[in-house]
Amino acid sequence: MNVPRAIEFFEHLDSAPELKSQLSSGSSISEIIRIAGDAGFHFSEDDLRGALNKKILDASSLPRPWGWKVARELGLVRSGNN
Repeated sequence: MNVPRAIEFFEHLDSAPELKSQLSSGSSISEIIRIAGDAGFHFSEDDLRGALNKKILDASSLPRPWGWKVARELGLVRSGNN
C-alpha cells in the first residue's frame, strides 16, 4: 500500500495552487488519482481510501473541495440523507 504517498499528495496541494485548481468538488476518484500520478504521486484507489480514512480518524481536514465527496463515494462516511 502507498497510503503515505497519497497523504503527501494532499499536503503538496496546499503549496501547489496550479495543481489544486485542476480538482473540483465534482472530481472523480479516477481523475484525482490521474492528476496525482501526473504530478509524481502514484497511489491506488485503496491508498486514497486509506489516506482519507487516516485523515478522518485523526480529525484532520480533508482536501477541499473534493475530500468529503470522495470519502462518501468510498464508503468512509455517510451523508446526512442516509
